[in-house]
Amino acid sequence: RTMTRILSRMLTRLAIVVASLAWGGYVFTQTVGDPARGERIAAAVLEDDEARAEVVAPITASVMRSTGLPVEQQPLVATQVDALLQDPGGARTFIDPFAGSWSRMLGEDDPRPEALDATSFLDDITAALGGSPALPSALPVTDVPLPRADLGWMEGVRTTVDTAVLPLALVAAALFAIALIIGERPRVLRRLGAWAFGAGLLWVVVPPAIVWGAQRWAPGADAVVAAALEEALSGLLPVALVLVFGGVAAFGGSFVVGGVERAAASVPAPAPAPPPAPATQVARQRPARGVATGVVPPVAPTATRTMPVQSPSPAAMSTPAYGVDATTPIARPAAGQADPPASDDGDSLWDYYSS
Repeated sequence: RTMTRILSRMLTRLAIVVASLAWGGYVFTQTVGDPARGERIAAAVLEDDEARAEVVAPITASVMRSTGLPVEQQPLVATQVDALLQDPGGARTFIDPFAGSWSRMLGEDDPRPEALDATSFLDDITAALGGSPALPSALPVTDVPLPRADLGWMEGVRTTVDTAVLPLALVAAALFAIALIIGERPRVLRRLGAWAFGAGLLWVVVPPAIVWGAQRWAPGADAVVAAALEEALSGLLPVALVLVFGGVAAFGGSFVVGGVERAAASVPAPAPAPPPAPATQVARQRPARGVATGVVPPVAPTATRTMPVQSPSPAAMSTPAYGVDATTPIARPAAGQADPPASDDGDSLWDYYSS
């Protein structure tokens, strides 16, 4: 039993490691490891008013810096840029560079531009300003943060992780099941519940913590970070909540299972059956030949002889205990003669035992 417990605990720990790898791979493939996620994140940023305002601000600053327009024209330029980003055609000015940079970061060969270029805005801004000739012919914007890394090796990593997630999950489930069958069920359920609760809660707590950190260290982009995280984790949050509530259920169920096992162990075991009678006793209990089983045969009375009681006589008390005179003749009673009196000098005992 001790070896079984040790094996169960080892399998439980191994299952937790394998399950953590499977969960981490699933999170990666559903968030930052998804090449198509970049375009959805960029669209979600433009749909959020606060996040879109944080994109409008650097584009407006680039226009004001490149054209030398007076400061009083900045609200007009900002309004025009915001209207253009809400238009499907103008939105591609931000979505394409962001999605292309995201895809190239994951090892994809994406032909979309690497930087945001607001040149397509120039005609609309010129018309809004009354045909001012101060606008340049091109307007690159470098103040909008985009993914800059180009990691060609990430394609192989993504393929490996995506292939291994399901087998790892199945192996972890099998290890948990074996440990639950052969080991201490309450302990295995508590370990499983604690892991599931922690793994799910991590992705419920981490996103707000990231947004809080962005508000402290990047206050001009915290709305963009919040919108990007919400979209990046949109398909992950329901699974994380299932893990949290499932972990709570498993942890609570471990105490129920433990109570049931303790109650079963406290029931007294039935008394052992008496051992079979020895062969000699069985032989003695076997009925006599010719007598039906269960019928006790009558027992014939037998004659008993009563041993005469010898009471001491004065003569016997005076006779020495040792040394019998062999010359003294021993008188024997005749046939049919009655037993001698109790006062006889021991001859009656001799006759009784010698007869």
